[in-house]
Order: sequence, then C-alpha cells, then structure tokens
Amino acid sequence: MSKELNGPIEDQQCSGIDRNKAKDHSKIYSPYKVLKYRDRIEELQQGKKTRPIKVNIRLHGLCNADCSFCHCEMAPDAGGGRAEEGAAPRERDTGTGQGRRGLEFRTEPLLQFFEDFASLGGESVVLTGGEPTIHPDFEIIIAKMNELGLKWGMYTNALLIDRYYDSLKTATWIRVSLDPIFFRSKQKLLPQIRSLSDYGVFVSGSIIVCRTANKSITAAQLPEVIEELKKNDIKILRVSPDHYLKQIEKRELAVQLKKLKADNKDINIILQGEKYEANNLPVGKPCHYAEFQFRLDCSGFVFPCPSPILGTGTGKYAYGNLYEQSFLDIWKNVNPKFIINKDCERFCIHSKKVKLLDYLMDNSGDGHDEFI
Repeated sequence: MSKELNGPIEDQQCSGIDRNKAKDHSKIYSPYKVLKYRDRIEELQQGKKTRPIKVNIRLHGLCNADCSFCHCEMAPDAGGGRAEEGAAPRERDTGTGQGRRGLEFRTEPLLQFFEDFASLGGESVVLTGGEPTIHPDFEIIIAKMNELGLKWGMYTNALLIDRYYDSLKTATWIRVSLDPIFFRSKQKLLPQIRSLSDYGVFVSGSIIVCRTANKSITAAQLPEVIEELKKNDIKILRVSPDHYLKQIEKRELAVQLKKLKADNKDINIILQGEKYEANNLPVGKPCHYAEFQFRLDCSGFVFPCPSPILGTGTGKYAYGNLYEQSFLDIWKNVNPKFIINKDCERFCIHSKKVKLLDYLMDNSGDGHDEFI
C-alpha cells in the first residue's frame, strides 16, 4: 500500500492536492481513516504488537492568551522558563514576575523521543498545550521533526505567527483557536494564517461559543466569524459550546449552525457538541486504538490514550515516564493492551474509532463474510 493511502488525511503532506481548495472536507475528521492502516490492523488481528502511528504531545502547560473559558494559566508571549537539564519534572517559574508557574516539556528527552518514535515507524505528531509556541525551544523541536521526516500538526492561537512563520509553514496542518485573536488582531493575523496554505499547510479554525462576549465569541457573532473566514479562504470551522451553556442554549446553537451551514456551503461548519458523554464502549476489553495513537504529557508521562482528560497531572494509566526511561524501553517492556474502563466511557473522544477496531478484531474472518 502506498504511503499516501496509508495515513490519515489530516496528517498527510499535500501529495499534489490543494486541500484548502478542495470542495469536500467531510472526510478529514472521519473515524474510518484508521482503515487506511491495513498493515497495522492485520498485525493486531494476528495477535502481534503493532507500531505506533501518531502521538499527541502537550508541549507546554501555559498559554499567552487569556480566554475566559480556558483552564490554562496565563504566561507572556515570551514563553515559560527553561527547565534545568537533569532536573526532575516540577513546576517552574515562567519568568513573568507575576508568580505564575507551570510545566514545559524538557527539550533533550523530547528530541530523543522523536528519534525513538521514528525508528519504530511513527509517522505524525500533534503539538498541543497550553500554547505550543511559547516553548523556549519551539524552533529546535520543529527542526528535529522535519529532520526525521515526521509530519506534524498543531493547535495554536497563532499570536506568535510573526516570530515562528518559517517554522509554521513546514506543518502539515494547523488548527487555529480563533477566540483570542478575533476581536483584537484579526485584520493582521487572519491573512497571515491564510498565507500558510500557500506552502501546503492545511488551515482550519475553531471557536468556543460562550454566553457573554468577555474575551470570547457569542452565538450572535458567528455570522461575522464565518464571513471573515470566507474572506481569508479558511474552509473549516469547528464550533464547541462552552461548558457553562444551558441545554436550551446548546440546542439553539445547533439550530443556528444548521442554518449557517445551509447558507454558507463553501465552508464546513462542524458542531462538536458535548465532548465527553456516554459512548457505549466495550468496557473490560482492550482498546486497540491506543496502539495507533498515544499521548505525551509535558510532565514526561506516556499515556495510552490521546484524550487530554484521562490521567493528566496524576500519571494514572501511564505506561511510564520519559524522564525516567527511554520510549523504546517503555514501548518494549510495557504491554500496550490498555483495557477500556469506566473513565473511558466518560471521557473518550475517539469512541467511533475504538468501536470500529473492536469490531474488526472480533470479526476478522469468522462467520459468513459473503453476507453484508
């Protein structure tokens, strides 16, 4: 199978296709993308340990925006303070002079992780935060991934796009949190964000819809947001309701977005809905998706689940810690068959992929295959 057909759409380089101008974006977030990795699926069906494909990395625990709905602590755009080499993971002074503290991923263990991950056949990296670009070694980290041929994407507020433009244009995709920039610097930043697509970067936007316009976007402002995105040829907008919206407000938002989608067919508007809800997962069975994708926290913990909720800060469910042993040792010595539990039922954000892989493992050649 060719490499182009073997990777998730959002993680592929352009391969001659201008994805920003493609008319159909519906498959970008499809749970069926996992089926492109037939070699890995066959390894699992044969009872073998497969190789990881994708990793989510929380690069920094702080942010340089101050969104009203977000739990991240505030840091200046210069970023957090550098960790002492060899020091145990701990909270460090961010250098703000404001007493704020937080975690950043220590650079040397992370660079070594990239070497190990690539050697196992890992293909893609997603950088999250906080805000990834406030890491003091952001450019070094990007250069290392590019050197190893790792494709990478990132969630960012793009406030530092001027500083890191040359690095950002090497990304495969970037999802921009529009909330902190929209009503204070959109005229400057949106054209710059859009220009990244000239280098083959797939650009999308996301917002959290809040009740009041206090450093956030309300439902009444959605038409303005969509018009600005259309002006800048940004084709995808992911919309999530704030946690504090009442159910009736969420239903009204869904009705509003349905109309906006009908009136704006050249932009794909995706309603995230409730992020964490009952998913009817096969509790007590192995999570095969955990062998395709996993997560690194800036505390050094290696988690089997890409969900940012499960185990963050406590080390619960972690395979190990990169500050204590190499990733090769962790992946080799720890059984990656993570068992689905009741926490997963509450917090899973990839339930469709989990259930699809569970079906494939239980239906790998048995029964009457000729009947659909």
